[in-house]
Amino acid sequence: MTFALDNDPSQSQIAEAINYLLANFGPNLSADPNTGQITGPSGIVIAYLYRYLSVKYADSFDGSLNFSNTPTNRGYYGVNNSNSSTESTNPADYIWFKVAGGFGTTKFLFYQTIGGRAINFVVDTTAPDTSYIQESGSAIDLDIITTGASANSATTAYLVQDQEDPAPSGFPLYTSGSSLPPGWSATIGTVAVGQVVWYSFGQYNGSSVEVNGIPANSTYWSTPVAASVFQDIRSDNWNGDTPPTYGSPSTYGTEGYYISRETGDVYFNNGIFRGDITGASGTFSGDINTDGDAKFLGDNSTSTTIPVYDSLYYIDYSALGDGTTSASLGNARAGVLGTAVSSGSIWNAGVIGYGIIPSGVSGGVGIGVVGSSNDIGGYFSSYLSSGVGLLCNAASTTSTAFQINQGRFAWGSYTIAQPTGSTTTYLRNDGQWATVGFATTSGTASDSSALGGYAPSSWARIFPCNSGTANAGGSGLNILGSGSTGIVGAYVGTTGSGNTVTIDVRTTSPSDVRLKEEITNCDLGLAFVKQLRPVSYKLKLDPKHQKGYGFIADEVDQLIESGSSLVYFEPDWKMGDETGFKTIHYPSYVAVLTKAIQELSAEVEALKAQLKV
Repeated sequence: MTFALDNDPSQSQIAEAINYLLANFGPNLSADPNTGQITGPSGIVIAYLYRYLSVKYADSFDGSLNFSNTPTNRGYYGVNNSNSSTESTNPADYIWFKVAGGFGTTKFLFYQTIGGRAINFVVDTTAPDTSYIQESGSAIDLDIITTGASANSATTAYLVQDQEDPAPSGFPLYTSGSSLPPGWSATIGTVAVGQVVWYSFGQYNGSSVEVNGIPANSTYWSTPVAASVFQDIRSDNWNGDTPPTYGSPSTYGTEGYYISRETGDVYFNNGIFRGDITGASGTFSGDINTDGDAKFLGDNSTSTTIPVYDSLYYIDYSALGDGTTSASLGNARAGVLGTAVSSGSIWNAGVIGYGIIPSGVSGGVGIGVVGSSNDIGGYFSSYLSSGVGLLCNAASTTSTAFQINQGRFAWGSYTIAQPTGSTTTYLRNDGQWATVGFATTSGTASDSSALGGYAPSSWARIFPCNSGTANAGGSGLNILGSGSTGIVGAYVGTTGSGNTVTIDVRTTSPSDVRLKEEITNCDLGLAFVKQLRPVSYKLKLDPKHQKGYGFIADEVDQLIESGSSLVYFEPDWKMGDETGFKTIHYPSYVAVLTKAIQELSAEVEALKAQLKV
């Protein structure tokens, strides 16, 4: 039941407005929309919400016994508040009150309406004064005040003051007769922007006896309620113009807010948003801070092209971050800055971009994040020594994780030019592309720098010389290497063919004391050697089927602790259809055999000593 007051409101309009305010804004009042009753702090019914009040009589607390329109010989009366002058015939619609001693045949119900839809009842043989009217059986119009001297006083008081001033105090209070609270008026004065009008509902008892707790010939004034008048609204700390001029930021001030009743414009300098902000367009000149999520659903495009990706584009954007500033302080200026700190996330990302391939666009591409600049389009770094500056991940091992469409690749001071697609070049350590030749047919290498060759006899050829052929009769160096046997023979051809020379191969192992730790005497010796089973064997995949000598790695592995260098397991070795094999590291046996010889020598010396005795 919203309301609006005219410049010269009628008593009925004022009554309706006051009841609305009492029902919706009074901190010490309560209104029941079902019964229409407005009750005060102590539960006293001080007024009603609706215009008409119907009265009926009965002989039971619920009105079901002898429901009647007259009080003769009845013990109860009931009231029903509604906006209809047509009275209800349903006893359940009424609130029932017991009459002490009943009405009999001489008592009647008298009422007094005093404004503000307030009403007083008296059960007696005669009316207390001329302001009381005997209930006649028709609905009572609460907006019509009963006549009589005691009903002529104002029942609503108004106070207009600046909104910065403290609220009126000392209420509720009683005044003598129908007088108003000190400083208050019986009419609403002019209310300017920045002022508030206060209402206090007064209930005047013009009788000679106390009624509803109000002393005789006194007026009860309720706690004042601040009511909004249909005008512009501004906060107490607003320091802009009143009113501000749209489009002139100098009139907006720097603190507080201002709401224009005529245009609906809101000038908001600071505050907290807990709802949606919508509108066709607008500009925020300060920071926007929010504890919740911010969602921008704009559909705006630039009026000029922006260099992005591979060309100039008109950009349709939802949020635009513009880092343009005249500030001289600051090492970095960003159009958009994203930070993410969370202890409960799997990973925190400052900025996430998600692009979907546009449908129906030829050559369309979905890009998560695009960086474009006249200097550096994108910069990625990690300030932790264990961090990764840039991580690329593709959907599968055959998908592209990192791609350079065009241009060179710079690695510090080294610049790597874009590849030409040649199959005869390789990338050197200085970032330059160099040419290398390969011998791809049986017999002859393609040029002097050729590395490797092909031959059905499984010869691997190296040609470090200026010319030569892939056989022992040339000037080349031929190395025979078998992946199955590990047997290596070296041949150097000078003239003729098959000239065999012996190559002195020297191998060393790191043994400097500075390279070692946990050094102890060898714990394997003669006892371990006596358990070894020397065997002869032939490798299954050796094309020459030569006889070899050594140990079985599986047997040795059972005699030693794990982690020993005597036996290694090579999980990636593949021979035939089988993968993963154990190997013997024969150089490690030198120390073990040395220890065994030392122990055996000690025994011999002991026996010699015994023989001398």
